[in-house]
Amino acid sequence: MPLHKRYYKILIALINKTTKSQDDINRIADHLAKIDEFAPYISSLSTLSLEELASSMKLTEFHRLEIIFLKNSYSDKLYIIAKGHVLLYDSAENGKKFLVTTMGPGKVLGERGLIRHLPRSLTAVSKKHTHLLTLDLSTFCCIMRNQLQSNIEEKIAFLEAKFPKSFGFKSYQKEKIAYCIDIKKYKRDDIIIEQGRLIEYLIMIHSGECLLTKNYGYKQIKIICLGSGCMIADECIFYNEPSHYTYRVVSENAKLYFVKKQHFLLQCSQEVANKLATFCKARVATRDEMAEVASRVVLESNSFSNTVTKFPLAHPMLRKKFSVPYNVSQSNESLLCVPGNFNKSKEKLINLRKRVNLNRSLMVSRNSLSNSILL
Repeated sequence: MPLHKRYYKILIALINKTTKSQDDINRIADHLAKIDEFAPYISSLSTLSLEELASSMKLTEFHRLEIIFLKNSYSDKLYIIAKGHVLLYDSAENGKKFLVTTMGPGKVLGERGLIRHLPRSLTAVSKKHTHLLTLDLSTFCCIMRNQLQSNIEEKIAFLEAKFPKSFGFKSYQKEKIAYCIDIKKYKRDDIIIEQGRLIEYLIMIHSGECLLTKNYGYKQIKIICLGSGCMIADECIFYNEPSHYTYRVVSENAKLYFVKKQHFLLQCSQEVANKLATFCKARVATRDEMAEVASRVVLESNSFSNTVTKFPLAHPMLRKKFSVPYNVSQSNESLLCVPGNFNKSKEKLINLRKRVNLNRSLMVSRNSLSNSILL
């Protein structure tokens, strides 16, 4: 949600002070952290670094139609619009300028050039009397560049692979999301999220594997193993629901990317957000169906002397660790789950079907599984 203009008035007044008290610096830092466009860049700064940043912020005024910076000029400042509007222009091949966009309070200018050592990509001009908060290059380098540049290329490459152009994300949106990513590392058997917990982060697996399980009463059903590129507990983000599953690391190590919900959704168009929500709903429905089938098999197999059985790879995408245990007799149309210590002769299979009503409860259509598995 955009910051109300009264906060920018307070910021302007505080930054304009010749001498700032510690309370002034704390208030500046607090207001900067509330600016949606700027917050991702400072979210992981220490308190000391954030205070240093707040005390280094300057205020610059530009009059109507005054040039702020020119295209291809050296990137020496980061700007935050506190009051007024900025016009961004590009040049055609014939040299004629055309308006690209107009930006208002809360928008950040020039951050890409500072972070990635690039010249200005557009010309910026103040529309009317405009107030800009500015952070110079030397301060930026000391406080922020190392933190932002760390693994930024790796993060952008990951997002490019995860969300190709056809998906609807623009390159600059993925780049801004990359700046917001926080990295966390886990070891085998670490729990990432427990079933029933509501989180405010979008989580993506960069490397390693995580086992997804679901509790049914006293039983814990193993559903699927997720690898690189998979999202975790995205129902928390797109439907504001607690996690339907528990996620545990099963590889030796795992590296995960965390992005705050508000920062991720800020870069999504409504179309992209709807598309992600639809995929999320389909994944949850498929996994819940798989968990329900698996829980029935465990229940039926327990009635036959607690037979230990093995669940099949019903679809190649499920991979090797979809391992709710039971054996399978396979026909052309379906997968039939039967306890492992039974002789799989035709007569005994017929008797077994009658005894436990497998035709209704444990026949899983191969076609429906193939068509609905969305990892």
